[in-house]
Amino acid sequence: VLCLFSLPFFSKTFPCALVHWYKHIVSWPDNTTWLWMVHSSFEDDRLCKLSVIHLDSIFCAVHLLPILGNSDSIHPVVNLHNSLDAFKGYYVNKFAEHHSFENLS
Repeated sequence: VLCLFSLPFFSKTFPCALVHWYKHIVSWPDNTTWLWMVHSSFEDDRLCKLSVIHLDSIFCAVHLLPILGNSDSIHPVVNLHNSLDAFKGYYVNKFAEHHSFENLS
């Protein structure tokens, strides 16, 4: 979720979220971690796939862990503002909380 906002329409206000979509890297969990692997979803291979959705459409939050590859460390310039752009893929951490574990296992 990139942004939370409300859209007024006549006498109603609709709570919305701007969502950056991710898709599976492969169709099965990683053999070592048993976590699903995802990467950013793009349209025409260059534009991030974004959507505005109703807030009630969000089922639960997920915790993304960077796939470091051959490196054992994260570059010092990576911070909370650029971390989702700094890596090519992520593990979906199903161990972060109970509901994630139940739904992602």
